[in-house]
Amino acid sequence: TMARSHTALCLALLLALLASAASASADAWRGALEAKADAFVMGHSKKLEPHHRLDVLLRVADAPPLSALRALAPTRNTSRGERIGRIVQHLREAADLRQAPLLRLLSHHSIPHRPFWIVNAIHVSANLSTVAWLAKHESVLAVECDESFRALLELPDAVEEVPAAAPPRSTRRPDTALDTSSHIEWNVHFINADDVWHTGVRGEGMVLANADTGVEYSHPALRRQYRGMTREEEGNTWAQQGDEGAFSHDYNWWDPVTHSEHHSTCGSNLRKPCDDHGHGTHTTATAVGSDGAQNSVGVAFEAKWIACRNMDAGVGKPSYYISCLQFFMAPTDLSGHNPKPELAPHVVSNSYGCPPSEGCNPHSLTAAVDAIVSAGIFMSVSAGNDGPRCGTVDSPPAVIDSAFAVAASMKNSYSIASYSSRGPITVDHSNRVKPDITAPGSSVRSAYPRNTYAVLSGTSMAAPAVAGSVLLLWQSDPALEGDIEATNERLYLTARPLASTVCAEAYPPPAGEQRDLAYGGGMIDVLAAVQNRPFA
Repeated sequence: TMARSHTALCLALLLALLASAASASADAWRGALEAKADAFVMGHSKKLEPHHRLDVLLRVADAPPLSALRALAPTRNTSRGERIGRIVQHLREAADLRQAPLLRLLSHHSIPHRPFWIVNAIHVSANLSTVAWLAKHESVLAVECDESFRALLELPDAVEEVPAAAPPRSTRRPDTALDTSSHIEWNVHFINADDVWHTGVRGEGMVLANADTGVEYSHPALRRQYRGMTREEEGNTWAQQGDEGAFSHDYNWWDPVTHSEHHSTCGSNLRKPCDDHGHGTHTTATAVGSDGAQNSVGVAFEAKWIACRNMDAGVGKPSYYISCLQFFMAPTDLSGHNPKPELAPHVVSNSYGCPPSEGCNPHSLTAAVDAIVSAGIFMSVSAGNDGPRCGTVDSPPAVIDSAFAVAASMKNSYSIASYSSRGPITVDHSNRVKPDITAPGSSVRSAYPRNTYAVLSGTSMAAPAVAGSVLLLWQSDPALEGDIEATNERLYLTARPLASTVCAEAYPPPAGEQRDLAYGGGMIDVLAAVQNRPFA
């Protein structure tokens, strides 16, 4: 009996020692994380065991300020491609220098990773103890959460089947003629885009990029405008869906979803555009869509579009968003190689949010947006659908100063939609003023997958209307192209002033601030902007 008691006591002591060692080990790797990790990574470290896998961004350097990037690309005596190329080269060289030691370590230990030069960070997927070990590396400045979250995307009020229409023989219509039998959607007419078309300005020569759930590129309202379309017609016959000989997706499409974890109907690593939700098809067409017949759903229907899928069946994550912005700044082939900054779009339309409440650290996304804007690429972003409370513009990219945040109005009305997020920005205690402008966002009809059309409501529908408006403005006034500050000022001065006193009473604006906390600068008027005619 004494021998058994002695054995039991030894075993208990051994188990206590092992538990103490495990606890000390856990405390050690959590301590290594605490110095550099954000709150959400630390939250995961307290809930998960060391062997559990976590996706993070290892930031190796702070981003250069927006002014420093702009100084790299003077507009005088340089082409647009050269200006963007200089900024891209600077960012790539800085990333190569700072990331090299860490990349060698990750490769040596076969740790899955993906580097990003646009934010000087590396995406890593590893267990918690490995993440803690990497956090101790001298190259790592911060560890940011990169876990996925369900995006709150607008769903259709109605979907309608529309027979596919044969497109026109040419993508360019005569400057003196416009098919007035085409049905022009209310939101397009409300901002006077159709009046701009009658001046011959319809977006020709401009390129839109859309970061969203993907795009159904074969849709009759979008096929003709896809920059990847290399053969418009065969005789008088429109190229049939599935005729891939008519398309080149290199430099026009990017899919950062390497493995679909959410049962996407499109799959992953897509080598041609696909939309597993419908939201991206709708927003792209709101900016540039038209079937050339009965469905004029887009603001700048002669512009071209490219796209990137930044969600997996409606589930986003920061690294997807960053990957898309990097692709837009220097489009690559489908393998991610041979970047060509000269093929960067003029405008990026973003109808998504990256909420801090879901673990989205705003730092890296801010660096990516600032890099895009420094290159003279306009960023039109949705303000969010969390109104009517004040202070509900609370997620990047809408909270980023360099992005142009768009509120939504009701149908055929100058009244702000109840769901449209209001300023000021309170999440960082800055009380900065957003949104920047208002556009139609309620009951917007646009293209939807399977060659249909759908009606959706949200600030996601308002942002592409502004994106399309900037495409028209820049075609009409080449001197404004790439000048973001002058473009913003033109849009403010020519918008219809609108105001709401509710949030202004709670949060008095700074002296001289003209933007309203619900409407921003007011309702966009693209005809007035093109004519440089301030609202009277």
